[in-house]
Amino acid sequence: MGKVLMAIAILSIIISGCGLGKDQDANPVIKTAYDSLSRSEQNEIKGDWKNATLKEGTVNKKMGVLTDHQYDGEEVYIIVFYTGSNHSLGDIDVYVSKDQQKVIGKGYRD
Repeated sequence: MGKVLMAIAILSIIISGCGLGKDQDANPVIKTAYDSLSRSEQNEIKGDWKNATLKEGTVNKKMGVLTDHQYDGEEVYIIVFYTGSNHSLGDIDVYVSKDQQKVIGKGYRD
């Protein structure tokens, strides 16, 4: 009986551990940006969202909607989610602050 309980305990640890790490290999800045997207925006992404492009650049209000205007003219992370060459609106750009790693805006789409 003890061996059976031990086997069940080990099996449940293995099974539950499989689900815990599914986002573990995602860059935390990319994950923050992805989590800020609406369901429909998430559904537009082609391929794995974890493969989004992360770059650094200066953001300004002409590039998109800034939810935190203190970052206008500041260097931030720009995460680009690829939506496919046939998507009429273009890729999704999300701006994340470098200091607090919070979403501070999104780029305009065509």
